[in-house]
Amino acid sequence: RAALAQAYPGAGKVGTARGAKARDGAPPAKADEEEGWVWCMEADTPTSRVIRSLGFQATDAIELNASAWSDEDYQPFANEVSRALDVRLTAEQLQELHAVVRDRPEQARAVSLSQLLHNLQLTMLGLCARSLLIVVRRVGPGGLSLVTRLVDTIEQAYSRVQEIERQGGPPSGCVCVALEGCQPGALQALRADGTIAKHVMHPLPPPPP
Repeated sequence: RAALAQAYPGAGKVGTARGAKARDGAPPAKADEEEGWVWCMEADTPTSRVIRSLGFQATDAIELNASAWSDEDYQPFANEVSRALDVRLTAEQLQELHAVVRDRPEQARAVSLSQLLHNLQLTMLGLCARSLLIVVRRVGPGGLSLVTRLVDTIEQAYSRVQEIERQGGPPSGCVCVALEGCQPGALQALRADGTIAKHVMHPLPPPPP
C-alpha cells in the first residue's frame, strides 16, 4: 500500500472514500484525495470476500462477465449490461441506428456503443443513490477499453448525483467497482468533450476482522 501511494498520489487514502462510506459512514474524500472506489482483485476471488472487504451487503452486489468483451464486437458487452443492469437501446435509438447502418455503416458500432453508454448513465443516476457494488469478472486485454468506458460512465453519473446532492437534492449512495484480472494502476478514458479522465485501481483491501 505504501508503494501504491508513492506511485499514485492520494492512493494511500484507500478506504477513506466510498468503500468506507458503505462500511462505517466515513465522509467522501476531499478534493486533493484519491477516492478509493475502483478495486482490482485476483482471479476467482469469492464475491463474499469482495462484499466483506468493501463493507457492502450481499443484496448490493451485481456481477458482470467480461470474458467475451472486445472492441471488435460490442454485442457481448451490450448483452451483459442488458442482463445485469436492464440497460438496452430504445425503439427510437434502434431506428436511428438502422439509419446509420444503412447510410454510414463504418460508424454503426461507435454510435451503438455511445447510445448504450448514454442509457447506462441515465440508469446509474438512479442506482447511485443507493449502495451498489459492481463486480466485473474475467477482465481480459481485449475488453479493457470497454471496462474503462463502463467505469467512466458510472463515475460521470455519480458526479451528477453528487452535484444534485450539493444543490439540496437527495443524498448520494456508495458505488464501487471491483475488477477481476486487473492490476493496480490507472484507467484512462477519453471523454466526448476531449478531456481525459483517470481512475485509479486499488488492490482489494483485506476483509475487516
